[in-house]
Amino acid sequence: MKKIILFLRYPLTNKVGEAVIVPVESLQENLWEVCKKAYPDGKYFSFDRYYGRTELTSLGRMFPYILRDDVYVWNVPYSDLSIQEFLDTHGLTEQDMIEVEVDNVGSAGEMLLRLYQEWVSFAEIAGLVVDQIGRGMTVYSVLKWLYCSFGKKKESKPKVREFYQFLVSRNRWNVKVLAKRLSTDETFLKAMLEAVGFEDRGGGDYTFSREKNEKFGELCSAYMNSWSNNHGGEINCCGVNEEVFIINRNMLYLRILCSEIQANRIWAEAKKKLQELICQNSEYLFVAGDETTVCLKEQFPDGFGYEEESWLWGALHSLNTYLDGKIWPLEELLEREI
Repeated sequence: MKKIILFLRYPLTNKVGEAVIVPVESLQENLWEVCKKAYPDGKYFSFDRYYGRTELTSLGRMFPYILRDDVYVWNVPYSDLSIQEFLDTHGLTEQDMIEVEVDNVGSAGEMLLRLYQEWVSFAEIAGLVVDQIGRGMTVYSVLKWLYCSFGKKKESKPKVREFYQFLVSRNRWNVKVLAKRLSTDETFLKAMLEAVGFEDRGGGDYTFSREKNEKFGELCSAYMNSWSNNHGGEINCCGVNEEVFIINRNMLYLRILCSEIQANRIWAEAKKKLQELICQNSEYLFVAGDETTVCLKEQFPDGFGYEEESWLWGALHSLNTYLDGKIWPLEELLEREI
């Protein structure tokens, strides 16, 4: 007899996992509601076996992606997914077991990270990999591809962690089929696949290389370690490093928004503000080749102490506050036009 089996795990307690049989007639029922019926005392249900550990499922009650009508859709609410769609997304049949984590709740911090902040980090690391193979990818190009892909609204775009887990969930992809299903650019997908460890086999086919994926992981670790750089001194500069990172993310995003809405005056003013910041803090800061990317000097002057760190952080934070004030109205304007 055909049946659906939910296997409930309880990772935060000593309770032994248990299997619950669901009638096959329930295929069109909502998966979350079926889970709730199977274990009424559960407050949160997540699906780490399929998506990795993510607060999108355990706290946000959203599936990072599902396959619907042969198209991948991102950030789907629990209330909008049937058991059949879940099976189809993960290549399962009625005879397969659906593994569910119950009340597996961690920190909500990841839900508060901004989408583009994550993508700038990923793009900087991916750029190191892809540049080695001559594709010449830049952070701006990745954000531009992202802005034009998956739909215009933020809600339709994947978070980096979920997109990475999605790419490495299979050992083989055809980039032409994937681009169609994701509604995104082939060049973007090729760059992302090669960055995380896939090899181009020709004809649009890509296969996973564990060795290359491990090298990508090493680059990620090295990138995160750079946040603890004290620039030759003994003062903790993590706050300063973070503000510089956010400035560069905000400048990139503002550049994209201004190009979409032809807001040249706003972009010119932002660049002027940035140049003023660099001039006033030239002993600590300089700009990269495009004159819109802030860099911290590897070695700060002797005598850099808590007072200097506080002043520098305040100047950087002030620019970020200004940029936020320009970004959000433009973003809201563009979303109203969609």
